[in-house]
Amino acid sequence: MCFTDAYKNVDLRWVPAEVLERNQGCTSPFAGMEIGLRRGDVVVDLGSGAGLDAFIAAKQVGRTGRVIGIDMTPEMLEVARRNVEPVTRALGYDEPNVRFEQSVIERLPLADSSVDVVLSNCVINLCEDKRVAFSEIFRVLKPGGRFVISDVFCPQEVPMYMKNDRALISACIGGAMAIPSFLSLTRACGFRGLTLSHSGSYSRIDGVDFLSLTVSGYRHERPGEGTMYATLIGPCSTVTDEDGTTYERGKQVEVSAATAVMLQRPPYRDYFFVSATPRKVDASSCKGVLPEPGPCVYVGEYATLLGPFTQVRDDDGHVFEAGLPVEICEKTSRVLHFPLYQRLFTLVNRAQQRPDALSVQCGPACC
Repeated sequence: MCFTDAYKNVDLRWVPAEVLERNQGCTSPFAGMEIGLRRGDVVVDLGSGAGLDAFIAAKQVGRTGRVIGIDMTPEMLEVARRNVEPVTRALGYDEPNVRFEQSVIERLPLADSSVDVVLSNCVINLCEDKRVAFSEIFRVLKPGGRFVISDVFCPQEVPMYMKNDRALISACIGGAMAIPSFLSLTRACGFRGLTLSHSGSYSRIDGVDFLSLTVSGYRHERPGEGTMYATLIGPCSTVTDEDGTTYERGKQVEVSAATAVMLQRPPYRDYFFVSATPRKVDASSCKGVLPEPGPCVYVGEYATLLGPFTQVRDDDGHVFEAGLPVEICEKTSRVLHFPLYQRLFTLVNRAQQRPDALSVQCGPACC
């Protein structure tokens, strides 16, 4: 059992004890969810197991929502199904809004464009063909829908001897995706707005680190022809989006209608001003924190760009690529601890632990 403290902020008092006891996972997709589930959402939980995440979703989507748990294991499906009625009573619903079906992720028994949110917890690593799995997720999501997946990832490609080790595969390590491979594969499947969050150490084997991450991505709508205008307002000096367009803070860029729609929706919308006609953005609207003057002192801290951009440049000239750790000095660490940057970056020290927050004061340009 891999039950973690990732659910510590979730009220589980109404969940049957059997479900809690049988829960398995490397973290929680709810812990990394920037935007919660909405009333009326259709949610699918891939590898639903005993049903914990599906039952939590059933509460969040309310009576008008619908949750479908998918699992391939008869034993776990039996546990989940016999707890549907107790959960329905505990939530005060007249009838269940959750059901469980037996299937593999590579062949989902769901209609095209029928789902608002896809959840999964420590299961995608077990899929033999991850490209097919993510293509299926893309197929069933509605335009504007998203996936939120917690799983084990590796900063580098997993060595072949680990990939072929049955014990490591069962431990959710042998099938872990390299972060750069995950980003490139999901983009190739059509996803945008890809973001990593809630990084934590899962295991370290033969000098190879494995991390528990929650990752998310969107199936954005693709509107027709036309152009609009986008201006980066910060906090980075320059950024490159997932379609390869680079933006410099404060400078207007002509973009396609499809890109404009993407930039006006999560997780991009807080970083851009988008307009149908050319409009100058006032300099006071642009945000960023300049590093302190003085020499760089390195103490073994690393910053990783979490997305959704593929690359960013900060105001000290450092270039960060999504998913790749970069050693940073104390000055940069101090800047990246400001709230402006905390959704873009995660910081760790040499022991893969988050460093203590440095003392910062939030000024007008920060929030």
